[in-house]
Amino acid sequence: MMTEGEEQNNNEHTYRRQCVTTIYTIKMSTNYTPMKKFVVKRTIPGAGTMTAAQLNGAGCGSRKLNDEQGCKCVWINSYIVADGTYCIYAAYSKEDVECHAKCLTPDAPYEITEIYGTLDVTGAYLRNEECGD
Repeated sequence: MMTEGEEQNNNEHTYRRQCVTTIYTIKMSTNYTPMKKFVVKRTIPGAGTMTAAQLNGAGCGSRKLNDEQGCKCVWINSYIVADGTYCIYAAYSKEDVECHAKCLTPDAPYEITEIYGTLDVTGAYLRNEECGD
């Protein structure tokens, strides 16, 4: 029998596999249009002191919203800072992410910015289309 933490980790791994499968399936279709990446900065006072259960609840809300509303975006991951979150999404347009952001946290101010590429510790700069994202 799994503990609650182990079950939650198992559910998270299952969700990540589903997202990767979804993105891969989209890429393999004959009408493939590359998804763009976006960062959503949400202002949530006290976010840095939220419990793991509260943060996991927010992540589950994102997944549930996609399932119920048929949103055309995929939540990749989030970074928690003292006064908010930075959430990374893959989507076809800013409007798809905006619809998701409005429904998920209607009272939290947010800002959506397209991600044009990645720079890492090796000094390599990759545009999203160069790395197959």
